[in-house]
Amino acid sequence: MLTHHDDLELAAGDEWAIAGLLLDEEGNALDLTAGVQLGWTMRGPDGKTIPGLIDGGATLEPSEPTTSGEIVIVLPGSLTKTFPPGRYTDAVRSWVGGVPALMWVGQILVACDPFASELP
Repeated sequence: MLTHHDDLELAAGDEWAIAGLLLDEEGNALDLTAGVQLGWTMRGPDGKTIPGLIDGGATLEPSEPTTSGEIVIVLPGSLTKTFPPGRYTDAVRSWVGGVPALMWVGQILVACDPFASELP
């Protein structure tokens, strides 16, 4: 099942907390207990995967209770400050018992940090 999250507008240099709700094939909250694996990625305006997301401190965690289907993706400001302005695509994939179960995708418009002297 493919679902889309609302478009987001976030600023480079800020800490991001992206909340999401994952649904199963019947439209119910996905139970994120044992046997469910989650993965997250983000592609830049050029369509290429953003390097260093995990090494840069980005996390994807289920919210409590894990039966709610709710997740939160957190990116520290030290990572987002390296993002040039533009439109990004992010996606969460879940696997249940090693089989792809769903994908949750959306757009993030990254605004520049007007207080940063320049991008690294």
